[in-house]
Amino acid sequence: MEENKDLKEVLDAINKKFGEGSIQNASDVNLKIDRLPTGIFGLDLELGGGLPAGRLVELYGKEQSLKSTIALRAVAQAQRAGKYCAYLDIEGRLDLNWAKKQGVDIEKLKFSRPETGEKAGDIVDALVRSGKFAIIVIDSVSALIPQLDTEQSMTDTEKIGGRAQLGNRLVRKVHSGLNNKNSDGTLNQTCIIFINQIRMKIGTYGNPEDTTGGLGLRFGASVRIEVRKSEYLKHKDDIVGFILKFKITKNTTYMPYRVGQFKFYLDGRIDNITSLVDYGIMLGVIHQGGAGNYTFDEEKIKGRDELVNRVLKDEKFRKKLATQVREAYGNTKISTAEDETGDRKKRGKEDNKTVK
Repeated sequence: MEENKDLKEVLDAINKKFGEGSIQNASDVNLKIDRLPTGIFGLDLELGGGLPAGRLVELYGKEQSLKSTIALRAVAQAQRAGKYCAYLDIEGRLDLNWAKKQGVDIEKLKFSRPETGEKAGDIVDALVRSGKFAIIVIDSVSALIPQLDTEQSMTDTEKIGGRAQLGNRLVRKVHSGLNNKNSDGTLNQTCIIFINQIRMKIGTYGNPEDTTGGLGLRFGASVRIEVRKSEYLKHKDDIVGFILKFKITKNTTYMPYRVGQFKFYLDGRIDNITSLVDYGIMLGVIHQGGAGNYTFDEEKIKGRDELVNRVLKDEKFRKKLATQVREAYGNTKISTAEDETGDRKKRGKEDNKTVK
């Protein structure tokens, strides 16, 4: 057809001018999203398998809510898979001993401590465009300092919106780098983790909490994860850990608005075993009977403590349970707001019948 010939001429002209592959059929592009696990069972499950490669992730929360620790866990998992990672310690607070405790190989971790936000942006841009890194951590957005601030005295007036402009510009540069294909023609698979803090807005109605760095990161991030400390875990009178709750407030690569929690101990341990057991019971993979009896794979186990101990010590049992939990989670229908509204109406009618 004449139209197809004209279209081919247009496409050929674009590819000739901007480079081969500048425009092509979507079916010829591998748009499958690879996942980078964090090593935290519940979080990886709710994310769809882990953090999305080639995307921006914002991890935010209040102080001491494990933001950096979760990022380090993800770095450790990527390193175990033979991938390179980089850490920009803008706050100047990275503890290498703590990083090693989370499984990070500090001999292979690339590290930078830039003095200004502009320098940090240029370093991140160069790392992303290299296509050699699986994860780049920026810790944190709130510590990005415009160069103008470093050149002024404390008595000079701060430029209004300076940090927001810097953060928005950084997001644009990172997106440009991710859109830049690798030398072999494949898409860039770098995951950039932006660690951010929750601050309080003054003189506002509604929720006063907000994140720093402007709105650019909110729109640019494919995944936003909010983390908050919950109740403390105690041994006698000593605090030995706490429960951390997470909420995936944005996810353009999987189901959004998923929530979960896990136990964290102050010595650096994360309790994935309890999370695995809880998901197994919740999804019906582990059948819970009366008098504290549990059944998995036709095997009966007496008591929850015995079940947790079995999962902890039997690696084959644990892997089989984890596989079935992931399969059950993927096959579970997640109700929508519309479904829940319909269910409430149905329950309301049934309740009215009961009353009559």
